[in-house]
Amino acid sequence: METKIDSNVRLQLTDKVVLTIGKDKPNAIALTLLLVLSLISISIPIGGLVYLASLSNGIPFGFVLACAIFMLVFGYLIRLYLWNKYGKEVFIIDNGALNHFFDYRYFKDNQKSYSYGSIAVCIIRNSKVCQINPSDTDVSDDDLCTNICFQFNGNLLISKDVLPVKLIRKVAKELSEQKGCSHV
Repeated sequence: METKIDSNVRLQLTDKVVLTIGKDKPNAIALTLLLVLSLISISIPIGGLVYLASLSNGIPFGFVLACAIFMLVFGYLIRLYLWNKYGKEVFIIDNGALNHFFDYRYFKDNQKSYSYGSIAVCIIRNSKVCQINPSDTDVSDDDLCTNICFQFNGNLLISKDVLPVKLIRKVAKELSEQKGCSHV
């Protein structure tokens, strides 16, 4: 079963829990500027290389160094463009394993996998980590938005973006109902 909270957050509840937190829609002008700058940063070394090759004088070391710098700038700008256009933070919780990564659509970054014996779903409230009790009937803060935290094996994994507390409660409830999960 998939729950789409809004255009940025998706929760899939099957035999595993998949939480996807997307970015807000970026400013089209800023996004276009990033794309244009990244294309310029790759075009300059290519154009310079073609020009120097047509002179038949060889390629100076300074030009090679400048090309390397332009390639690094291109890599940074294209990554920034892809994150702002397609970026999502993904949490996959399945049978004692928590997988976390950032999805840029064309590649995944910072992939980490954690094993746990027990896991707790928490939120940040007044700069403190507070555990969510899925059976709690107090829903006064369900309209608030905060970061979701997973506490396991002495580790704390905090999302980069905020979610509605109502959705965080749903994740906590699903994890408490999963077979074989013991919770902190």
